[in-house]
Amino acid sequence: MGGTIRERCRRWVHLLQLIWRADRRRAAILTTVVTVRSVAPLAFAVAAAVVVSNVPSAVRHGLSSTTGHRLLVALAVMGIAFAAQQISPAVQLTIADGLGRRFNSQLDRRLMRISLSPRGIGHLEDATVGDHLAGARRGVSGWPRPGDAVTAVGGRVALYTSLLSGSLLLAVFHVWAAFAVLVAALALQRRLATAMSALGESQAGRAAALRESAYLRDLALQSPAAKEVRLFGLGHWLVARHRKAWKAASAAMRAAQLQGQRSLLVATVTMCVVIGVVTGTLGWQVSRGGVGLAAVAVTLQGIALVTRSIGDEAAVRDGMVLGYAMAALAAADELEAHLVETSSHLVGVGRLEGSRPADGLPQREVRFNSVHFTYPGTDREVLRGLDLVLPAATSLGIVGLNGAGKTTLIKLLCRLYEPSSGSITVDGTDIRELDPRSWQRRVAAIFQDFVHYPFSAAENVALGVPDQHLLDQAAASAALVRIVEGLPAGWETVLAPQFGGGVDV
Repeated sequence: MGGTIRERCRRWVHLLQLIWRADRRRAAILTTVVTVRSVAPLAFAVAAAVVVSNVPSAVRHGLSSTTGHRLLVALAVMGIAFAAQQISPAVQLTIADGLGRRFNSQLDRRLMRISLSPRGIGHLEDATVGDHLAGARRGVSGWPRPGDAVTAVGGRVALYTSLLSGSLLLAVFHVWAAFAVLVAALALQRRLATAMSALGESQAGRAAALRESAYLRDLALQSPAAKEVRLFGLGHWLVARHRKAWKAASAAMRAAQLQGQRSLLVATVTMCVVIGVVTGTLGWQVSRGGVGLAAVAVTLQGIALVTRSIGDEAAVRDGMVLGYAMAALAAADELEAHLVETSSHLVGVGRLEGSRPADGLPQREVRFNSVHFTYPGTDREVLRGLDLVLPAATSLGIVGLNGAGKTTLIKLLCRLYEPSSGSITVDGTDIRELDPRSWQRRVAAIFQDFVHYPFSAAENVALGVPDQHLLDQAAASAALVRIVEGLPAGWETVLAPQFGGGVDV
């Protein structure tokens, strides 16, 4: 989380806004719980000091006296504050977990919308867009997930509140002690946060290698590659590749861990020296009778709050989680910004225009007029001056060698790309004038590398249109009735054998 103070503040505000939008009700409840958890240690420390200072007088004058009443109130506050300290972390974790999952889901959907916003697919073959998309995808699918930042933010608030509370308590002993401890604690915390943030960002940056190692592991554990792995003896090769990928990711994270080690060591030693000076001065003044019991109790509580906050393992881990989350959000922002900035260059490749409805088309024909096409980032023309007429209500077979442009022709017909030059007309209307969504709903295509969805038979056919009449009609038209009737659960059978009750058709 490097950069200027303004940049760091901007990132924090952006993160908090996204968390709030994920679920406002849960976010409000979490804010309340974090506030209670943050204030409880200070309330406990102050109440403990009041108890210590009032016990002697209460013993002499009884609990019915003014000091006795004060003692009872302080004990009650101590009990409530202690209970809050014990209960609030579990409550906070439960709420933060639910809010974090909603945050992850929100970020997943955002990336899906960004990637799906162009009606064409050319942007997915643009090298720069591909880099941004891969970075964003790795950021949201790695560990920790960005949603884990919800818990980390709550922990950060509690940490800094404890630092400030402990410093305020130390001010009862002496202002210089409070100032020295606060400055030393903040410096140490800053070094810790920087180190763990760098580790988190390095993990986000090396997610490709981590993902490669996971992919290689899954090749050995799952069935799709089982035949090839055994037939060609690829087992040892997979294990070696996995080790190489894991070492590449680990090396970057180890390098990040070593960054700033000297400054972290200096900050740690400085903190120990400051605590030693404060406690030594306190002991010296106690031996001379210059400090009362209340001041001793408050000072020790203040030191305990500060040291416990810095040394907490969860607080250290929170720094890494926040660094990873910030890197993941930055990758998503960069992807969206790049698509917006380059949208003017993606006309005919990713961003398709046109507003005329395509309902009922074509009535007469689809015509290719001297169509040329070159894929983005290449020099070779796949189609060169193609003239072709597709009469409506007729069938046409196109035969050619691999790479001749058959699939490219279908992609242009589906308007996944626009011609580099020339035109495609539908009943005399240039296809560029048609609304791309409307036209694509008029086209049905099964590509060579079609997707086999591990969903039910009904979902594989309907794809989001739950209409039983249409399902039956489609099954009858495609001669699938007997096949569907033969499935173990009919339309509800999952078409993937790796799932319980699933089959492969």
